[in-house]
Amino acid sequence: MLSSIILKSDYCCKKTIKSCLSFDIKNKYHCFSYTSNKYLNISNGLYKSGLVTINKYESRSFEIKKYITYSSKKWINKNFAYLKNLTDTEVSNRCSKQSQQIVTDKEPVGLHPKKEFSLDQTSVNSEKEPRAALNYATRDATQNNTDDALKTDTPSNVTNAPLHNQALSESEKVLIEKVEELDQDIKKSLLEVFQYKELTDVQKLIYENVLKVNKKNDLLIQAKTGTGKTISYLLLVIDDILKNRIMSVHTLIIVPTRELANQIYNEAKMLLTFKNNINVLTLIGGIKRREDQINIRRVKPDIVICTVGRLLDHFECTYLFNTLFENLKMLIIDEADQLLSLGYKNEINRIISYLPQKKRNILLSATLSYNLTEIRKNICKSDYLFLNCIQNISQHTNEQLKQSVLFHKAIDTTVILYNILIEHMRLNQFTYKIIVFFPTAKATAFFANFFQKQLKISVYEIHRQKEAAHRQIISNRFALESVGILFTSDISARGMHYSNVTLIVQVNSAISREQYIHRVGRTARSNKEGNAIILLNEADQLFFEQIKDLNINKLNPDNYIIKNTNISSYLNSWISNTQLLYLAYAYYSSLLRFYKTKYVTLKLTDDEIIDVVNNTLLSTGLVEQPHISNKLAIALNMQNNPRLKIRKDIDDLLL
Repeated sequence: MLSSIILKSDYCCKKTIKSCLSFDIKNKYHCFSYTSNKYLNISNGLYKSGLVTINKYESRSFEIKKYITYSSKKWINKNFAYLKNLTDTEVSNRCSKQSQQIVTDKEPVGLHPKKEFSLDQTSVNSEKEPRAALNYATRDATQNNTDDALKTDTPSNVTNAPLHNQALSESEKVLIEKVEELDQDIKKSLLEVFQYKELTDVQKLIYENVLKVNKKNDLLIQAKTGTGKTISYLLLVIDDILKNRIMSVHTLIIVPTRELANQIYNEAKMLLTFKNNINVLTLIGGIKRREDQINIRRVKPDIVICTVGRLLDHFECTYLFNTLFENLKMLIIDEADQLLSLGYKNEINRIISYLPQKKRNILLSATLSYNLTEIRKNICKSDYLFLNCIQNISQHTNEQLKQSVLFHKAIDTTVILYNILIEHMRLNQFTYKIIVFFPTAKATAFFANFFQKQLKISVYEIHRQKEAAHRQIISNRFALESVGILFTSDISARGMHYSNVTLIVQVNSAISREQYIHRVGRTARSNKEGNAIILLNEADQLFFEQIKDLNINKLNPDNYIIKNTNISSYLNSWISNTQLLYLAYAYYSSLLRFYKTKYVTLKLTDDEIIDVVNNTLLSTGLVEQPHISNKLAIALNMQNNPRLKIRKDIDDLLL
């Protein structure tokens, strides 16, 4: 507990346990309650100690743990038996020598030094802005970026909370059993089903600034992945449903992907384990509209979780569908930045036109952008509350995450990826859980089949070319396994929570800096440690300029390009496999398209693109350059390039 705080205006205030003394711009002071923030609206700020805690949670029930223990034996035996057969001395010596480059040494968790706070800037310059900003004095690049994104319309109440970089004192931890505002059944679910003892940092911030003081403002929440933000807004939703029950849909939650919709549905059902009078329903693609209509009449949902396309489809095609939401109390848009990056801005605006204006709106995003500001203006009221749960720009990724970059030649791509996976599996024989991201769905399909059929490594496979039901089954299986490897496209980059992921590997550059952050956010979750490696060939190297401020170490590629007899034989023996050959041709076409869309930011010529794509396929053992369709060549504006093999009669499925 801080006994005094020095303000920039040369005034000081003294804080006791129950009260706080603050000064405004006119040299007047206000004494307000420490617990209830009584005079929050008319004072300059609220000064509290800013130490945060590191909590470790296991968000599983006892029954699921049993299934994990049982099902994981298959994967342990299958992959470990394969590892035991790899007796190449070069590989074993290299792995033991380079073990420090994969596994992060654990650092002791303890209290960090306390930080001083100061009044940074007042916002009581006019009667139109009576609400003061709740700002920490340590303003930095993130806050400046936030100001730029929101400079056209500054929120009336801004809370910046530094998370995961300090430790809460024992008196500041919010124990769930002592939270009086939560329903007893919900509290029981948090304690017994999720096995939480304390609120996470984001949950604590939202609880203290929204739920505890019973604020009904619209919210814009910026938070990192893996910080418990889904549970945070579900607590707000359930609390409001219990207090204001209506006979139609109370809350609409819009998400970018089916997988995220199903994950939120599962978390909501777990949270409602002991509260069976609140119903939840998902509306996602891959299911007939008729089935959705039957489910709506059967379930009579209080909470609807949906994807943009399916929701808009129902609004425009299902008779009287909009009447379900005529009394809507709350609209939540999760992963708003991803929705906008996928080009759903117009669709979101059309959906808003079908919904009543008198409702509470909540936007959640890991990053802020101009498009997000535009959507926020159309949705949120002028007195919305902005909660910034990221202290500075380097903390867009968690501190427990060890990030590395490996610059390599495209011709070594497959060998390097293989050796990274083998080394991590050796060092974490019974705990490895790896996610490998590829730039396209066809790249994912090829490498998943290649590693399983040629390199004999069992992997899961998720991408958009798989059916929704199949993706959900694979996602659930990987989530439940204690060990495993998942090859995936960006469909798994956001919102998905897989527990205990130990390594993230990214092959080629990400679409953007934000996408990189979301990918690595699949590990080092819930204050656990994790590792992330991005593989950048000669065409991808400029992408590093976008992420070099994120505390990324450089790895020596020479340590990962060692070939042994096993992989050499695997790379030279699959050309007669018709299925793999077809997937390789499709991968080749998709990689050309990927680099062509990024040639401006990566500063690539057509010849450079062709060279790096040819060498990438050569790294898999494919010596002969694949053909591409004439239709694709025209789309890429490469139809006159003599270095491409173009056929007019080729199957257009390779597009």
